Amino acid sequence: LGPYSRNKQKQEQLAIYRHLNDGLRLTVIRPGNITGAGSQPWVHEALKQLRKKAPAIVGSGRTRCGLCFVENVVEVFALAAAREASVGKVYNALDDLQYVTRGDNNARLAEIAGAPAPRKVPLPIATLLAAAGERLGRAVGRRDRPPLTFEALNLVSQDMEFSLERTRRDLEYEPVFDYEEAMNS
Repeated sequence: LGPYSRNKQKQEQLAIYRHLNDGLRLTVIRPGNITGAGSQPWVHEALKQLRKKAPAIVGSGRTRCGLCFVENVVEVFALAAAREASVGKVYNALDDLQYVTRGDNNARLAEIAGAPAPRKVPLPIATLLAAAGERLGRAVGRRDRPPLTFEALNLVSQDMEFSLERTRRDLEYEPVFDYEEAMNS
């Protein structure tokens, strides 16, 4: 839905092409939405919205976040690097955070930060705001991105759930940190 997503897909396709046609040795790791103490979009930006009492949840808040704690992502990379059989394969790097809903996660962030409970904005309203912001930005030649884009809206309003079956089976992966440990780090 946006340049970031399209370019991520293109670079993965190019890398796989190079593997198949030029012998480039690679393993593709697809991390979830990485979270942890330094996470800009999923921690710092969410906290900024919560502290401003701005809507921090689009829609019902029941969509799954697709989050993965940074230490668990690192574990998937390490396991893949240590296994010759991982070459040429694609693995998702996730953990139990992927099943946490946006409403629950933002409520927990608010609790930890002492911020007000998260407010919601209906999806149709957010969609109109994204459309207006993108169109206005293009019309005035704005170089930075508007506060809400369709790509960002997709990331925060859709279920983000991906299979870990291959990662668990091939790499014998189990998350090192669970949700509670991640939230308390």
